[in-house]
Parts: sequence; structure tokens; C-alpha cells
Amino acid sequence: MALTNFKTQPVVQDDRDLMCKAHECPNRWSVSSQMLCGAHAWAEPRDWPSITNAQLQAFAKRSAPVYTKLVEPMSMEEKMQAIAKLSRLASGPTDYKLWAKKLKAREVAGEVLSNLQQKAWRGALHES
Repeated sequence: MALTNFKTQPVVQDDRDLMCKAHECPNRWSVSSQMLCGAHAWAEPRDWPSITNAQLQAFAKRSAPVYTKLVEPMSMEEKMQAIAKLSRLASGPTDYKLWAKKLKAREVAGEVLSNLQQKAWRGALHES
């Protein structure tokens, strides 16, 4: 059975085709006979610029990020404390195979390790 009787939807070439035809209106049209948004459809064309301005302001208000807490600027002392804390973190242990040595010590102490753990520490420390 072939699928030959189907209808295709017209392809929208531009998003502007879906927008209200009043100049620069950010809304999609909802009144199909006029292709205008609800705000413009029932107003006189001479009032459209003020309506569009109100719609743009409402759109900007909806799109604006909401900040619940403003960040206080740091004092010099707080900055120095933060730098000291970061430098302590950065100058931490430099033994990158410490994890492998700990696994080896656990196995030597008699703990049963999984095959994966055994292969991992032996491969890292180049032991068979």
C-alpha cells in the first residue's frame, strides 16, 4: 500500500510571516482575517505606534532577567583571604599516583579489591 494521498503544510519562509503586520510589533498575529495581534486588531491604525511601544515594553519586561540578590563588592581584606585560600588549594598534594599507592596499601593490608581496582593501581605503579 503506497502512501500517496497526503497533504503538505505550506512552508513558512520567514518568522515575520507569523508576526503581527503592525510595524515592529513583537507579537504573533492572532486575528487571522487581518494578520494582527489582539492588541492592534481592535485599535485604529493611527494608535498603532503607541500600542506597539507598549507591547515592546511589556516584551522587554517579560524577557529581562530577574536578579534576586545584588552582589556586594569585596573588600581588599576579603580579596586577600580568597587569594590565600585559592593558593592553598592550588599548592595541594602533587603526588598524582597517591590513589594507586593507597589501593596497594589496602590490598597489602588484606582487603579484597575488585579486579578493576587491582588492574588500575598495578597499571599506574607499573607493577605486575
